[in-house]
Amino acid sequence: MEPTLKNYELVMLKKDISNITYGDIVAFYCENLDCVLVKRVIAIPGDTVIVKDGTLYVNNQKSKAAVNAEKIEYSGCLFEEFAVPDNCYFTVGDNINESIDSRYDTVGVVPNNYIRGIVMGSK
Repeated sequence: MEPTLKNYELVMLKKDISNITYGDIVAFYCENLDCVLVKRVIAIPGDTVIVKDGTLYVNNQKSKAAVNAEKIEYSGCLFEEFAVPDNCYFTVGDNINESIDSRYDTVGVVPNNYIRGIVMGSK
C-alpha cells in the first residue's frame, strides 16, 4: 500500500465513523501518548491478526497493508495470534517499520469512541 500522507499534511475528516472498514485511514486519540494519531485500519472487530516470519496476516490471509516492507521488523503483540475485541480496530502506519501503532502497548487497539474521523480520500 502506498503511503498516502506526509508529516504535517492537513487532512479533512469524515465524522461519520459508522462504516469503518479495511484500508480506511483514521484519526484517533491515543491516551497513553496524549495526542491524535493517524493510521490505517487493517483489522476490524472479530478479526485475528498475527505476524509470522516478518509477514502480516489478517484472518489467516496475507495483508496488503505491509507490502512496502520486505519484512516486518517488529511484531509487538502480534508474535502470537491476536483477536480484535468488539468496538475496537487494529491500525498500522503505512511505513510499518517506522510506525508506532496498534502493535505497541502504548497505542494498542483503537476503541471506537476514540476515533475522531476517517481521513477523506484515504483508500
